[in-house]
Amino acid sequence: DFIQEWVRDPRGGKATFAQFSAMSAGHNWTESYYLPLNPTAELYYGDQAEAQVLAAGFERDPGKEYEYNSAGTQVLAVALRRALQRKNPQLTLAQYLSEKFWVPLGMEHDAIWTVDRPDGMEKAFCCIYATARDYAKLGQLLLQGGQWQGKQLLDAGFIARMSMPDLQPFYGHSLWMDHTYKHPFYLFQGQ
Repeated sequence: DFIQEWVRDPRGGKATFAQFSAMSAGHNWTESYYLPLNPTAELYYGDQAEAQVLAAGFERDPGKEYEYNSAGTQVLAVALRRALQRKNPQLTLAQYLSEKFWVPLGMEHDAIWTVDRPDGMEKAFCCIYATARDYAKLGQLLLQGGQWQGKQLLDAGFIARMSMPDLQPFYGHSLWMDHTYKHPFYLFQGQ
């Protein structure tokens, strides 16, 4: 409903937000950090994040194969922004993050979230600059099942799903993990 551009695409029409979050949507994206001219660098330095990720299309059926894909996280941000702006056309992802997480978690410092251009879209695949102490509070929120000081900020079922491996044992839904390490852990890396 929020990504109308893919309704008629035989693969894109079947891709779910959960598959984008698990990096298994089949989105046509090559994640590369070694060549200076590549889609990920263009997404980072470019000024049309939404248009770029929606133009990428699909290269395989959704849900079949894991492939790390920064653009998939940006697609989720496009959908969220569109949903939020149906209710409030001026609401940004940064304002939503502040209202739903930064303020309730009592973060000590303002964060900086880079955008693709002035008055543009937040780069959801990366680029939230915050202190280690404030990031630790996000980790603690996960460890507490989405609860913070008696308030449920994230659904506990969502946290459970997020922290379970999907097609690979090291990745759940937008969350890296290692359940086999002597001290199992979760990791936000690149998000």
